[in-house]
Amino acid sequence: MCDVINRSAALALVAMASASAGALTVPFTETFAANNSSWTNSANGPAAYLATGGPDGSGYASAPFNFASTNAGSTPAILRCQNTTGASGGNFFGDWITGGVTTLSFDIRHDASVALQVFARWTSATAPAFPGIIALGSTVQPNTWTTVTLDVTSGGTYVPEPGAVYANIFSNVARVQYGALPGALAGQAVTVNFDIDNVRIVPTPGAAAIGLVGLVGLRRRR
Repeated sequence: MCDVINRSAALALVAMASASAGALTVPFTETFAANNSSWTNSANGPAAYLATGGPDGSGYASAPFNFASTNAGSTPAILRCQNTTGASGGNFFGDWITGGVTTLSFDIRHDASVALQVFARWTSATAPAFPGIIALGSTVQPNTWTTVTLDVTSGGTYVPEPGAVYANIFSNVARVQYGALPGALAGQAVTVNFDIDNVRIVPTPGAAAIGLVGLVGLRRRR
């Protein structure tokens, strides 16, 4: 019985520790269960919220984007999760390195007439919106919910903007933005709707268990 109590207490401490560094919570999944969770669109207005129609039939966030002002090298941020709006309760913001975040994944859909390659972009709380770091994801076919998974460890594949440093950005994440490369739509006055759901950050497999063992061991030594 004592071991059960100790393990329960340790689990609670692990959960508290995961949220102690800023507001970062690991693991965390944004499901848009009731509203847009203060996410914004490309113009920093509120993202739309749709209560049904997500990958599992539940709610999701959505934003339109017109590609008229883009060119082949553009990386437009279409859906924004930012600390300035308190998006997702702040659970994505903080030190992803110390927090042990290894993977960012999300379900995304668009209604363009062509497939588009999507990406995520990060900036820190101690810098302006630029420079940031971009990780390119999958090519997403039209009108199909697609799960995109990105390696966010220091060994991941990134496109740093001039002056961006991995350690500086990921030790103090303040904005995570989602967009799509224009591709064949570059410069076209075409509006495309982008939908997002089930945005997840996860730790190294077993990291929580390691932390639990350490806490239980500490409890027993006391």
